[in-house]
Amino acid sequence: MHQNLIFGLFTRPSTLGDFFGILPDFPERTSQGDKDWELYQSQQINCHKKAQKTFNNGRTDGRFSSGIGIIAVISKIYTLFCKEVCVTDSVQKKIWDTGYSIMIFIFYLFCLSINANALETPEAPELLPDVFLPFAAPKQPLHVILVEKDSQQLFVYEYKDKPGEILRFDCSTGKNTGPKMREGDSRTPEGIYFFINEHQDSELAPIYGKGAFPTDYPNPTDRMAGKTGSEIWLHGTNRELKDRDSNGCIVLKNEDFETVKSYIRLRRTPLIITDILKKEPFEPEGEDRNAPERFLSGWVRSLESGTYHAYLAHYDPDFLPDIRWWPDWNQNRKEVRGKEESYQFSFQNMAVFRLKELHVGIFDLHLGLGDRKIYAARKILYFKRRSRDFAVIAEKYLHSEDFPKHKREKSAEPVLLASQKLLLQEKTEPSAPLSVTADAGKTGTDSLPLLTEKEITVIEKTVTDWLAAWSSMNIRDYGAYYADDFFSQGMNREKWLAYKERLNQKYRYIRVSGKKIKTKADRDGVLVSFEQRYESDRFQSRAMKLLRMKQVKGQWKIYRESSGRL
Repeated sequence: MHQNLIFGLFTRPSTLGDFFGILPDFPERTSQGDKDWELYQSQQINCHKKAQKTFNNGRTDGRFSSGIGIIAVISKIYTLFCKEVCVTDSVQKKIWDTGYSIMIFIFYLFCLSINANALETPEAPELLPDVFLPFAAPKQPLHVILVEKDSQQLFVYEYKDKPGEILRFDCSTGKNTGPKMREGDSRTPEGIYFFINEHQDSELAPIYGKGAFPTDYPNPTDRMAGKTGSEIWLHGTNRELKDRDSNGCIVLKNEDFETVKSYIRLRRTPLIITDILKKEPFEPEGEDRNAPERFLSGWVRSLESGTYHAYLAHYDPDFLPDIRWWPDWNQNRKEVRGKEESYQFSFQNMAVFRLKELHVGIFDLHLGLGDRKIYAARKILYFKRRSRDFAVIAEKYLHSEDFPKHKREKSAEPVLLASQKLLLQEKTEPSAPLSVTADAGKTGTDSLPLLTEKEITVIEKTVTDWLAAWSSMNIRDYGAYYADDFFSQGMNREKWLAYKERLNQKYRYIRVSGKKIKTKADRDGVLVSFEQRYESDRFQSRAMKLLRMKQVKGQWKIYRESSGRL
């Protein structure tokens, strides 16, 4: 571009003055004498300043502006020379035209020395909301909903290699300013949330417009802070949209809601709400913005192969996670190591965000054993910086709609349930199954000897009788079904039965039943799974129950037990 500009200046001298405003028309000598020259020089100075300001505002770099300054100085000296030395106007005019052309030629040579990109101002770092952090780009673009309460704006960002704004709409939030603290305060919460459900317009009152997405407010960090309330939704409206007009929900015009809903995936799309969105360079110098992702990777590695203490080292001392499942998990790890295998974790669809000092990581956790792999759960970790590293202050699971229902059992610890499912699917042929009578001439598709029908019947009856003993609340009869080396949730047989006895004293009645009982032989005995229904005067639940059983003196005994809520 600048080559064409210089060519024009060189072929048409007046263009320099016309385009840049550097030089006004040359003054004729008149009777006014020095006044015309003083006016002429004043005009030059003003034009020089104007040109330099224009170029410095983004159309040139420093070298180009310096070039203009040089030409300005030369032109000033030259005009003084014309004024003092030349005696006639015609001679002055000829000298001026010749000198003018020489100056333009010098200017042309100077510009040619400038790199072709010199006319462009160095690109300033792109500013993005500081809620975004770098993480491995997901296979499918991740969309993020941002709400700025101060401006009453809702933004949709798409995260590929880095975030980029694709939509923005007017919205309405709570009538009162500030973060939500308690139920009924008509404030919109501030934090990082996820959409957990969707309501169609046919299910809603007209005030909610074309639909609604409930969020997971209050999330674990809200509850830790003592915040109350519920039913914070993103929804449409059939009324005129006004600023700060809701009881705490985020409200959009119906047509805008219809547009935004296509970018929402339940239990995956983050909703980040703040008062004012602060912007900064996406990768500022001197800040290790990949540290949160490395922290999450360390958490997974400690779960995979670390010790109990290595796992807890990732948690804040003021937050103790539910780790009753760890002994069973550790026992499972020992079992597979005895078979010269090991569990391997992988996380997929990871995303990391922050709001002020709080960081939130969400990812899908998969557990592998050999050539087999199983989905465990969608995990959310809430963590903050502690000294040079981070510490988890809260956690929870979100069970994804992306997986079949039979893979989404709601468990107190899905990792343990997933590991037991992998053991149930084992295809390794043992040298000799323990305590299981093989049906001669028959083998299963998994290369393990099949249980005989008689053995299956005996095992199922044992389980049914065990459930009946549990329902009778007779701890002695109940305890007779457990092996001496029983261990579960960090308790041996003695402590387990004492724990159950304490529970029996709290309830007036207990009824426990099971259905869809399945048995599978392995090298350590039999793994039994079934759907369990538990009911008492104070509590009801459905669970997937897993029992490990072995023969002790001709009777089937339970030596491991675990369950996950359905």
